[in-house]
Amino acid sequence: MRDQDVNCMFPIERLAELYSDVVIGGVAQTHYGMMGWVPDPRSTVRDTVPEIMGRAQAEGADIILLTPGRPICHRSVGLIQNAIEERGISTVSLTAHPHITKIVGAPRAIYMRFPQGNQLGQASNSEQQRAILTTALESLRTMETPGAILEYPDR
Repeated sequence: MRDQDVNCMFPIERLAELYSDVVIGGVAQTHYGMMGWVPDPRSTVRDTVPEIMGRAQAEGADIILLTPGRPICHRSVGLIQNAIEERGISTVSLTAHPHITKIVGAPRAIYMRFPQGNQLGQASNSEQQRAILTTALESLRTMETPGAILEYPDR
């Protein structure tokens, strides 16, 4: 399904809509993708995250949304989320594997009960994708407990 609509994992069009509708103040010019398998997470946290953070902060980012795909990606995203938050930017991830997300201690996540790789819902369902994205952004205000995982109500 995500092959039919990039917004299922990478909600670039939905973010542009939210910006156009003045729901959010902007969208960073640069977006990042990573392979989930990180053989040495220390180098990712030590080298990669600070480089991404420098660029993100230079572009004015104050929130980072992460959408891990496969189970191993969830492990990596949790580590990356913690490293980003330690550097002062709030994060939220959309997880398909909450048990992994919990184990790695991700600061904030929403459990999406959609097929793996469709963290933002069904292909070509822009209304659903926008609702999920809005919930994710609102969770930055409402989820106060570190390590909290909110279960998204739709399937």
